[in-house]
Amino acid sequence: MGVEFSVEAAARVGDVTMQYEDVTLHMPPATQALLERCTLDFSDAAHSSGFTVMDPKGSGCGCSGASAGAAVVDISALKRRS
Repeated sequence: MGVEFSVEAAARVGDVTMQYEDVTLHMPPATQALLERCTLDFSDAAHSSGFTVMDPKGSGCGCSGASAGAAVVDISALKRRS
């Protein structure tokens, strides 16, 4: 399964909007269901910056060096749609 993240100025029609402190996330309802009980973390270190999605009910995707139940998205993979 592929994962795509993008930076958007506003939600798209039909998106679910979630707010936590200063962060607003827009996503399709199906994505919200997949992320239920997941934890989203952001790390900004000298060697890498990005998001980690920790899924307590998953076994990991096997697509990165992250621990089981985690998916890592490097910040350089994020793009702004035109």
